[in-house]
Amino acid sequence: MTLAELLVHLGQLVLVSVIVFILLCALTSYLRFQHMAGRARSSGEADEPDMESYHILVVDLLGSQHREPTVFSLVMVCLHPGAPSSIPADEVRAKLRERLGLSIRSSIRESDFFVRVEEESYGILLRAGSDVAKVVAERIVAAAQKDAPDAEAQQKSSAMMAINVGVATYPQDGEKAAALVDAVRGALNDAVSSGPYAIGEANADSTGESVGNVSVDRPRATPENPLAAVPAGSQAMLDSNTGFLQYSHLDKVLQKKIAQYRREETPVSLVLFEIDHIDRYRDYYGDEGIVAIQRQVGSHLQNTLREGDLLSRFENDQYLLILGCTHENGLKTARRLADQIKAMEIHHDSAQLTVTFTAGIASYPDHGRAARKLVEYAEIALDVAKANGQDRCVGYELGLELPREDFAARQSY
Repeated sequence: MTLAELLVHLGQLVLVSVIVFILLCALTSYLRFQHMAGRARSSGEADEPDMESYHILVVDLLGSQHREPTVFSLVMVCLHPGAPSSIPADEVRAKLRERLGLSIRSSIRESDFFVRVEEESYGILLRAGSDVAKVVAERIVAAAQKDAPDAEAQQKSSAMMAINVGVATYPQDGEKAAALVDAVRGALNDAVSSGPYAIGEANADSTGESVGNVSVDRPRATPENPLAAVPAGSQAMLDSNTGFLQYSHLDKVLQKKIAQYRREETPVSLVLFEIDHIDRYRDYYGDEGIVAIQRQVGSHLQNTLREGDLLSRFENDQYLLILGCTHENGLKTARRLADQIKAMEIHHDSAQLTVTFTAGIASYPDHGRAARKLVEYAEIALDVAKANGQDRCVGYELGLELPREDFAARQSY
């Protein structure tokens, strides 16, 4: 072997070694990041503040955008500055911080990420846009107000249980993790400066300083235009009366959604519902009355639920709602929506209608992994609810008996 050949082989060996080293470094870095992201997801309300975990969660969520583009929101909550001088401040604020953590947990879904980021601040990640994030922020404030200290403590300081909330949303408030975290911090600072229980909303110029309550809202569905909140390119798959996914597209989309939740190891609940006594409304008010009900109920549900939730037409006058939450929370959500629909005034010509709905709920992983099986169980739960008086929500349980014997002949997934 000549010296030239030896040098060539030596150069190739060095090149291969460098490539292997680079690949090993990249793999190690990737595994380390995934480990840190997994630890961050499970950290919950940690004993010690952990802003790094929150930042990692944002980076991890941004890293998934090429696979499943979606908006998401950062919500940061803190105790409003100040504590009564007549009571040991550290002791009081430690108890309030604990209460605040419990109030936040009761106000969000189990699938939402929740991390204590600073001494008296918590960070939340929601797979939802600004509209829903603001609803969650308002719910957290309401929960904190409801869980205020006793009367004697309130007399000593009206601000003891006061909190502030900041909200920022991807991509309108930033497209990088650092920018989004700065934006939500700026929104929180703005809320603090506005006074107790204020909610601050970021804008694209947020830099961690007070910036004013400015936000860019997505369009909202209306009874006149149920498709207003949907990009023009996606409207072909939707029902024009409700803005829901057309039944003909449900099979494919449902299979994909369930597979996604299984892949992410997060729970999912299917809520199958229908408007009670819909045939009576049709007989009395005709098809125009049914369209009025569908449009007004549909627009309310679209504006109430998160972008990540899926609403679809189902068989006949039934509808299917897919929620990224546990069975317990899916049942709570269905009941909350039922109460909201019941309180609505449906306008048709000169008439003012009140409607109720009945729902059946089945969930992954509680009741199975296959989409078809979950739909079947939700149908059973719906039939049981209807057989027991309607205007109610029933969760599927193993052994739940179907009141009709002809269920096997019904078409299902």
